[in-house]
Amino acid sequence: MVAEERWLWSAVLQSAVLDYLGRRRVLKDQIQHREIDERAQIESAREWLWDDESRDVGSLRWIGDVLGFDPDHLRQALIRWEKSGAKGKIPGNRIRR
Repeated sequence: MVAEERWLWSAVLQSAVLDYLGRRRVLKDQIQHREIDERAQIESAREWLWDDESRDVGSLRWIGDVLGFDPDHLRQALIRWEKSGAKGKIPGNRIRR
């Protein structure tokens, strides 16, 4: 996979995580997009992030394989972030490879 494709899939992952965290508004000034109910974005991202069955192109498991990380570690980090009550802060980049 070429660097541009890896960048694209990284951006898909970043978008899903930001949607899940309800932090899409952080990028609002940088991204042109139509207004969508934030709860719907969060739920859509949650479904995608926690879908462990699909290995289709574009699924979290597939992106993890392509980018070299374990989706379960990402999920654990998101759960820890939620439990910590760190509202307003985006978790650091600490996904184990």
